[in-house]
Amino acid sequence: MASRLGEGETDTRRRWIKREPWTEVWVEGGVCHKRYIVPQALRWRTIGRKARARREFENLNRLRVAGIPAIEALEWTEKRRRGQVVESTLVTRWEEGTCNLKEWLKAPVSDGVLLSRRMGEILRRMHRRGMVWNTASPRNWLIRGDGSGEGGILLCDVSLLTMAPVPVYAKKPGWVDLFSLSLSRDRAQWMSRGFRYRSLLSYCEGDRELARRLWRVVTTWRRSSFRRRKGWNLIFENLRGVRK
Repeated sequence: MASRLGEGETDTRRRWIKREPWTEVWVEGGVCHKRYIVPQALRWRTIGRKARARREFENLNRLRVAGIPAIEALEWTEKRRRGQVVESTLVTRWEEGTCNLKEWLKAPVSDGVLLSRRMGEILRRMHRRGMVWNTASPRNWLIRGDGSGEGGILLCDVSLLTMAPVPVYAKKPGWVDLFSLSLSRDRAQWMSRGFRYRSLLSYCEGDRELARRLWRVVTTWRRSSFRRRKGWNLIFENLRGVRK
């Protein structure tokens, strides 16, 4: 068996970003390829369901149509066997010169005031449209420069995005995004309180009373609370899909 390359290593054709047992990401020809490999024991779950790459492709396009900054999805492919997804691949535009939020915060090019406010605004716009990201982790926010210019903020990894029939702004289904971005306890270990609060206050459109209430409630969540709420979001999305 050929040896597997580590993160950041290259071969003659590809520049590898990630190479894990079930996910591979590489850059080739100016585009990014993300391959999702489904373990054999879990393939039965994909019967009658869209492949992960297809879901992410559609969600990225949905965000861009709504004016939400996201990476550009180019195409998707899948391989099925007896109706089960074996693997699927998403192809997106490669965004050179970006880093994720956690990397940016380690060595910011500015004080982060504008960036934190823009992030809160983006979540608010999503929630007003009934969109719940469910994976708003700092690693899924791509930042260029100080985040203020065109393409300064881009969203990625949106395969679990769900659509509620009504706006979820400041409501429990949307709290998972606030928790995942800045209000979980582990975020406080490396993200400043000022950055976290400015992002939340921007989300609340300057309503300090609402910001204080959300801070008081969501920061008390445990990881189990987050997983349970996220699970309910996905269940409701699947039920809506069956009805359609």
